[in-house]
Amino acid sequence: MVSTQSGSDFFLESYLRGDLNSFFRVPPNDIESALKLPSRAVSPSICKALEKTALRHGAPQEVMENIAILRGTEARVVVTGQQPGLLLGPAFSLSKALTAVRLAEELSQPEKPVVPVFWVASQDHDHEEINHTYLLDLDEQLHRVAVDLAQDVPSGRIPMTDRILGEALASLAELKVPDKALAEVTELLESSARASNTYADWFVGQMYRLLGHSGLVLLDPLDIGIAPHFNDVLEAELESPAASIKAIMSAASELRLAGFEPQLGRGVDSTNLFLEELGDLPRRSLLRFDGTMFRFGEQQFSTEALKLVTKESPGRITPAAGLRPITQDAILPNIATVVGPGELRYLAQLRDVYRCHGISMPLIWPRSTVTVAEPPVQRILKRYDIDYREIVAGSESVFEEIILKRRGHVTAFTKASDEIEKSFEELITEVSSIEPTLSRPLSRAVRAHDRIVSRLRGKVAHAALMSDTVTNRQFQRLRLHLRPAGQPQERILSGYSYMLKFGVQSYIEALQAVSSKGEVLVKF
Repeated sequence: MVSTQSGSDFFLESYLRGDLNSFFRVPPNDIESALKLPSRAVSPSICKALEKTALRHGAPQEVMENIAILRGTEARVVVTGQQPGLLLGPAFSLSKALTAVRLAEELSQPEKPVVPVFWVASQDHDHEEINHTYLLDLDEQLHRVAVDLAQDVPSGRIPMTDRILGEALASLAELKVPDKALAEVTELLESSARASNTYADWFVGQMYRLLGHSGLVLLDPLDIGIAPHFNDVLEAELESPAASIKAIMSAASELRLAGFEPQLGRGVDSTNLFLEELGDLPRRSLLRFDGTMFRFGEQQFSTEALKLVTKESPGRITPAAGLRPITQDAILPNIATVVGPGELRYLAQLRDVYRCHGISMPLIWPRSTVTVAEPPVQRILKRYDIDYREIVAGSESVFEEIILKRRGHVTAFTKASDEIEKSFEELITEVSSIEPTLSRPLSRAVRAHDRIVSRLRGKVAHAALMSDTVTNRQFQRLRLHLRPAGQPQERILSGYSYMLKFGVQSYIEALQAVSSKGEVLVKF
């Protein structure tokens, strides 16, 4: 039996080593191959829709210039994207956007410019993913801020209302943050909300106000001027819905054989298509296919009937995760997609879905990671000589090592462990000379001993830490800031946590340190 690795970080490491090259068209970091991917003009009607949205949100000149570039035949793009979460969702939304900006800057050439594009996942309907976020205030309180959103309705169909804005602002008013920063953030949220038609559109407005000067172009796939351009891919998928499912499941089998757990799974009657109900707040559900007819709840549709829907109601049929990147790259001259670790895993299953639709799969580029260290965190890290990345990764051994060393227990544990290990080695050598097969159970005994010592070490460290109130409180503070709720900071906290403490401009200026790859520690 092949053991499978399910961790996204392990998958990312394997990808960067080249172990997964067979699952992608362009090998990791192969800029030269990416630059050879086709360039072409973006449809004039798409550019017009992008321009209209940008103007409505007061986007700066840099955005308008990049939209103009997209009209040229030599245009190329770097794409990233995210669900439009409350207050921009986790801070990595901004990290991804700036990674795309930096990569586009590096790849751009005078004769072949590259534009960064942010795909706002307005078609998604998982309200639990986008109705809340987390903020850490000056009282060291982690707040879950949430708004009430309609269930199973795409975020691009949810009207932006005074109620939604009011719920968000009321939650912010409860935080312990500087009045000046709160007023600044409130104005940003109010002005962007006034210009927004939908909940997803509010995300667009905030991003333009924060990152517009970088030239980042925001694209909403449910925009009435953009949605019709997906019809070629959607109609091809309706003609042969089983082909992409087969490709995804075949890749899943290949991943398992390679020792990885696949991200995407599909049932026998599943498709890669969703259909919206009719109405003001249309629920979105998966289309199912029995080999002849499509099912949507109790309703049945023929292929031709659904093709008619794509023509008469563009945007009512939308892609599932297994098809969405293909619709994206069908309308954009994309040479690189900036992704997080989770997205990388499901894209590994889409190589042949791209082939099914005759679309070039771009270079897949892991996003940069950003961690913010506030002044108290910086002082604690310096005092104990801790690498912040150990805390972000969830390592508890660093705390154990420090507290045991302070109590003088490290030497005792090391000495005892070394002596026992030496005794086992001597025993294994002696036993192996008598009966070689007995070396294996003895080796298992060594590993069991290591686990026992490790558990004992942990218990002693915990007891020592509980009796050291000051050190324990400082370690808890590091966990709260760098790994809140047991997750890396940028996957939990909204960037507004820092805008509400240090000001909008200070935070955005600090983020300019983000490069096209690697890790960044932002200090305030």
